[in-house]
Amino acid sequence: MSLLNLGLQHTAYARKKCETSRIEKMVHQCNSMSMLREKAQQMPAIESEWTEDIKPVIEGITERFKALTLKGRKVVVVDTGDTDDVVLLKELLLEECPDFNDQLRKKSDLKSMPNFRDRLTW
Repeated sequence: MSLLNLGLQHTAYARKKCETSRIEKMVHQCNSMSMLREKAQQMPAIESEWTEDIKPVIEGITERFKALTLKGRKVVVVDTGDTDDVVLLKELLLEECPDFNDQLRKKSDLKSMPNFRDRLTW
């Protein structure tokens, strides 16, 4: 069994509901993170409420992984960046690789971004 599976074995996490019932209803209708991202672009309040609601889940999972070891070494858990960090990273990528497109998600999409692909294989 993989280390990730071991870390999450026998756990279940549920986020708390959004404070605004209208936003909770919109979040509940989303069947994927991409749908949630689309809704958040239409209504920015969704992102801020979702971020707050999911924090306890992230903290719980983080604590589980911090307790794991692999070959005698503790698993290192690194905090994720916030939205500003992501925007900055995209800007820097576009400076280095003008063909970078953050909407492309599959490995096969790298064909349309040769500068970015080459940068990855440095």
